[in-house]
Amino acid sequence: MDSTEIAAGEPVELEYRPTLRQYEEAGRARRAASGREGKAGGGALSVAVIAVLTVVRDPGLASAVLASMAIGALVGVFVVRPRREASDLHDRAVRRGGHRATIDADGVTVEHELGSERFTWDGLLSYRETDGLFVLFDDEEATRAVLLPKDRLSAPETDRLRTYLDGHLQQA
Repeated sequence: MDSTEIAAGEPVELEYRPTLRQYEEAGRARRAASGREGKAGGGALSVAVIAVLTVVRDPGLASAVLASMAIGALVGVFVVRPRREASDLHDRAVRRGGHRATIDADGVTVEHELGSERFTWDGLLSYRETDGLFVLFDDEEATRAVLLPKDRLSAPETDRLRTYLDGHLQQA
């Protein structure tokens, strides 16, 4: 059976309750897909170099305070903020209850206790596969993401979903 036959076949359906860990994983995928990870990493390296050079040049208390503030800012940007964003998104998902996703030739539908969302293939741009998820994005900035947990799929369903995604979206 070729990919055209698979994609034209049965829809892929999965039911799940998104976890905080999945939102953290999706956040990492989103940052990587949008290029934010690389841009932020370059800025962080610059801040770290400036902080170290300042302390080396002037090992006084003011330099140590400045270096500590820079390190605190880096921890906030790279650790606290991503965890906070994942936590906020997870809290919203919990209020929506269980999710049921259907992926078919027309796109992706995600139903939950508060309603449903429909994404046509034209309304999605790319996807990124992680160890535990397929994460679908709507634009180059990965403004919006759809999480599809792999642990709810059998191996043939995972292959069929991957075929749908490869047939309609680019890999981020």
